[in-house]
Amino acid sequence: MNCSDSSTDSSVTLRDFDEASLSLAEGISGTEPVDVESLQVNVLPICDVDPTNSNSVTQTNTNVVKIRSSFQDYQQLCDTFSQAYKLGQMNQVMAIANQAKGIKDALDEHFGDMRIDMSKNKAAQEQILQMQQKVEENQKQMMDMQHKMKENQKAMMKMQQQSLDRLAIIQNRVQAVLTQTYELHEYPIPRLFIILPKPMRLRDHLGKLFSNHFRLYFLCECGKHTEPDGCNSQHQVHLAKHEGYDIEQPTEFFNKYGPYILTLMEMFKYGITTAKVIVPTLSNLKLVEGVEAIKGNIDHTTKSIPSLVDEAIAFLESQLANVSNMDVYSNPTKLYKTEAIEGADLRQLESYLRIKDEARVLGNLYRTVTTDGHVKWVCFDHYRETYKEVAMELLRDVVAINGGIFTEVIGKIEINIASRTLAKQFYDAMVKARRIQELDIALGWDATMDDLRKFSAAVTRANIIHLTVDGTSLMGPVSDAVNRGRRYDPIIELMSNGRIQFLRIKNFAKFVNRVSRFSATKAPQLRILWIDSDIDFVENGSKSVIERILDNSPRLVELKLNRFSRGTFYKLMTRITPPFSLNYDLWKSVWRSEYTNFTSRVADHVLALKYINLEVSNLQHYPVRDDLLRALPRHRKKLRKLHLDGTSANAWFSDIAKALATRQEFPMLEYFDLSLTTIPKSYIPWLATFISHPVHDPSAYFSKARMSVTCKPLKRICLHSIQLEHEDWVTVIEAIDFFSIEELYFDYSNFSLELFGILIRSIPENAGNNLAILLKILNIEITGVSGQGGTFEYLVGCLRKKAPFAKINYTNF
Repeated sequence: MNCSDSSTDSSVTLRDFDEASLSLAEGISGTEPVDVESLQVNVLPICDVDPTNSNSVTQTNTNVVKIRSSFQDYQQLCDTFSQAYKLGQMNQVMAIANQAKGIKDALDEHFGDMRIDMSKNKAAQEQILQMQQKVEENQKQMMDMQHKMKENQKAMMKMQQQSLDRLAIIQNRVQAVLTQTYELHEYPIPRLFIILPKPMRLRDHLGKLFSNHFRLYFLCECGKHTEPDGCNSQHQVHLAKHEGYDIEQPTEFFNKYGPYILTLMEMFKYGITTAKVIVPTLSNLKLVEGVEAIKGNIDHTTKSIPSLVDEAIAFLESQLANVSNMDVYSNPTKLYKTEAIEGADLRQLESYLRIKDEARVLGNLYRTVTTDGHVKWVCFDHYRETYKEVAMELLRDVVAINGGIFTEVIGKIEINIASRTLAKQFYDAMVKARRIQELDIALGWDATMDDLRKFSAAVTRANIIHLTVDGTSLMGPVSDAVNRGRRYDPIIELMSNGRIQFLRIKNFAKFVNRVSRFSATKAPQLRILWIDSDIDFVENGSKSVIERILDNSPRLVELKLNRFSRGTFYKLMTRITPPFSLNYDLWKSVWRSEYTNFTSRVADHVLALKYINLEVSNLQHYPVRDDLLRALPRHRKKLRKLHLDGTSANAWFSDIAKALATRQEFPMLEYFDLSLTTIPKSYIPWLATFISHPVHDPSAYFSKARMSVTCKPLKRICLHSIQLEHEDWVTVIEAIDFFSIEELYFDYSNFSLELFGILIRSIPENAGNNLAILLKILNIEITGVSGQGGTFEYLVGCLRKKAPFAKINYTNF
């Protein structure tokens, strides 16, 4: 029997299926990737039947033709199914699958007919069974593929929704950063910056993990506020024209600023548009404005800017994921739930940057203030566009004529005006230039109330937000006697101009007594008020003026009054009610018991108080010591700085040591100062335990610790005028945590040259990848190291190798 070999091999391969769908399918738990190589439709050979039976042959041939035709249709459908599956066309895939099922049903019918006609032909019957089995297998594979495609679609939709949610969170976070406003005193350096990878050298790969891998670049905060009148083009945030900065202490830097930088990096990549700021997407960003300045410090030859941005984002996400132990994509809400950066954090940023030219301004940026009082840092080009250069040149000349100082990059003028004629010239120049945000001025003539009105008007028109005015020369002219009781009203009225955020009033004789009771009106922007003048609260009118200022200053956070009665000041503090939040720093020289009581009353009243600093003198006096012992446990959770001073320490030191038994009871304490001649030898172990790192703090010296609260390590230790034995000094030095300490003061003590060498040896030789030596100040003035010559200089060199940022203060006789 001859068998005609009509076999063909037709494979449906989905190797080119959308990569995102396949990778997604592989990543879904419990889902296996589709084996598309196995989806094959083979046309099997059909052998002729016995030719002696003509009717059978005719019928069999007819059925064979039908089967082969159906197989061809089935094969075409498989090819079409594969193409639709590759393109992710779900509706077409479903339609093809239904057609394939119809053909499969028809083939089942044909197979039934063939079984009857070929019951006598065993070989042909086996072939038909093989074909039927193959069709069943292919149909099952197509159904499996349909199911997996549905799963892929669901997973892709879920992933797409997660991406949209994450992008929404990023946009909200960026919006919060861009709309966050800073006062002038909180904003000493630019706030917008990113990081980009720099080319890695061999020694970088062999060295620390990322010590030289990234550089920091500042951004110009241009926008609506820098667009001059008639400008048709929009000003967009861009890279500052500066080569950037290497990052010191990278582990601490990224722990502190990582979430904030990630937000800015996402802003840099995706862009954002607000009413006043435009940050285009990375693909449309005008990078050329800043790229030329940074090309030498990034790997621009092999990588594009977008790829460098992606690399930086991936690094920051991995850092945060390691710290928080979470998946960036599965829980983006927690990842981006970070507090906005504070002014104090901005002020610390500079300490993490390797700055080559100390005289230059960070990022070559200039500080400006918008009309609504918000601080922005912009590049020189946008700074110059904002103001008229001719007016600026005139202002420079006027300041120079009056012997003043004009710090242009931050818009600050310090000047003493000697007469009203010179004052008018200065006011006119200042108003026309419009670039001044901070003014420190001394009125050097006996100004009248009318002079002060003109001064106040000029300050308001010039948009000054940070003002210090010195009235030393204002003695009170006879010609202005009629205005004696309201002479200084124009100064008080400055608080209400809607611009002033900081106001310091210096050396105005009897200032409060020469202000009318109703001169103080609403001061919506005032944040800080210092009155460095005599305040006489004997007259009720004086007290009511201060009370009225407090009642009308809803945003006041810092108040300093000079020479006042403590009892009266407490009564003034009670005027402060929510939402009034006064973060008042209580650093008082407590030498009478009533002052400690006063401190406690103020601390109890001002609930927003973040911390308390106590400077306590004359501890040899029992009343002072007794009040301190009551105050310490009461305010232990807010105590940040503690200075203790007294003589005859043997009589009282034990009481203080027991009150300060463990560091865990004072979780905020960062500055610890002792100023006394000696410490009882039996309490040296307590002192060593108290100043050591809290993590390594052994069991309490006196008793079992009453708390196990995480507390901050000490940043400053001051042992002033103390005389200790050599072995006691060694015990204290070896207890110091050199990974946390920033300032050490051993001045006027018997600290020796030998102890200096022991201190240097106690500093770890290699800080490792995650820790750094932070020591910034070592004060050993008037000690045993003075006048030691060459040996001392050698030790200083050794110290600088281990603590490169340390400044050493010493006396060289």
